[in-house]
Amino acid sequence: MIGGTHAQYPLHSAVKDKDSSRELYVRVSSRRRRLAPPPPAPPARSLSRCAPHGTSLFKKMSKKRKYDESYVNFGFTFVTERDGTQKPQCFLCGKVLANGSMKPAKLSEHLKTVHPGNVCDSIDDFRTKKARFEKAGTLPKLGFTPTQKPCLEASYKVAYRIAQQKKPHTIAETLVKPCALDIVELVCGKNERKKVEAVPLSNDVIHSRIVEMSSNVLKQVIEELNASPFPFSMQLDESTDVSQCSQLLVFVRYVKHDTRSIKEEFLFCDSLLETTKASDVFEMIKKFFIAQNVDWKTKLGSICTDGAPAMLGNTSGFAALIKKECPHVIITHCVLHRHALASRTMPTFLKEVMSTCVKIINFIRARALNHRLFKKLCQEMGSEHEVLLYYTEVRWLSRGQVLKRLFELREEVLLFLKNKENSLYEYLEREDFVEGLAYLADIFTHLNEINLSLQGFAVTIVDASERLKGFFR
Repeated sequence: MIGGTHAQYPLHSAVKDKDSSRELYVRVSSRRRRLAPPPPAPPARSLSRCAPHGTSLFKKMSKKRKYDESYVNFGFTFVTERDGTQKPQCFLCGKVLANGSMKPAKLSEHLKTVHPGNVCDSIDDFRTKKARFEKAGTLPKLGFTPTQKPCLEASYKVAYRIAQQKKPHTIAETLVKPCALDIVELVCGKNERKKVEAVPLSNDVIHSRIVEMSSNVLKQVIEELNASPFPFSMQLDESTDVSQCSQLLVFVRYVKHDTRSIKEEFLFCDSLLETTKASDVFEMIKKFFIAQNVDWKTKLGSICTDGAPAMLGNTSGFAALIKKECPHVIITHCVLHRHALASRTMPTFLKEVMSTCVKIINFIRARALNHRLFKKLCQEMGSEHEVLLYYTEVRWLSRGQVLKRLFELREEVLLFLKNKENSLYEYLEREDFVEGLAYLADIFTHLNEINLSLQGFAVTIVDASERLKGFFR
């Protein structure tokens, strides 16, 4: 027993060791199975194996139609998808149809149903509309309106308003946008405020918008000038501004080719950096027309100037230089300049009245203390006006407005001059002087009215002549 029992211990140990090894082997093997990647799935049966003839049948059913140039007659162009599929797109409304609609019958049905007013258009009209549609850009061609387009359009409109009112470009960022944000937030809510915040209105943006719009307008004017069936007329004036910079302004009048209506447009404004001789003006205009590809030697019909010596010189004047290049050009004189020059001629007594009135106005208006005291006097007396107007020689309408205001405030001016012990009050006590002042105020008011009637859009020499004859009657 003892020997048997003792003999069983080694066997028991061996069995135990064997079981332990087996258990360790099982654990390691299971761990390896968990860490090992899953076995690859069996290959799936392909569509070609399941349906040997499916591919050829699919190709027959998905035949792609191609665009033909004759589809322009129905108002259609095409857009190309990423896979090369062509889809018809109506360039009248921008709608994109399916590739299966690339048929004359379906395209014609769209034209008759959606655009019945264009059914009778000629092929030239359709080609013109197609070219205009393709020139519009990629986004309209795809029939897509981005979310940023309203912000971009708003930026252009703000820039246009700023340029129209002659305000600094920084006003958009410092005043316009903050006010718009406050209004939108209070009226519409904070969510709508975020949309307005996306509108670009910085100083550089406003500047670039104005330059871009100006270039576009100039391009349109040049195109209309070249397409005009008749010669165009040009008016120019050279003047020095308050900063002592000489500016040359050029306007044109022409007949629009499609509507046959008369148009007046501002052509350009540039600075004469050195001298302001007729040759400088001529070279500037000549270079401008050459740069813009305008055949001015044949298209220019007449020129209107202000009658200055540099413009009308017989040998070296601007008109003479133009005549050398374009002998057929007609040179005319500005009617308003003639009217202003003629109104300067006055009898001696009226000249004295005018000069005395200017002295009275300058005594009160040109001195800050006198101006404030006179304004307070008018307020205490309950006058209709409180200040006198400055007289400026170069402003044609200034004379009538200044004399009319002085005549209406003559009693206040007389009282003020007496308090200041200025001898000019003696003129206002003279009956003949007051009568002369009343006459000048009345006649120059009428001259201002006729002057304003001669200005405006599309005023011809016939209109000006009739209005002047009516004034003398």
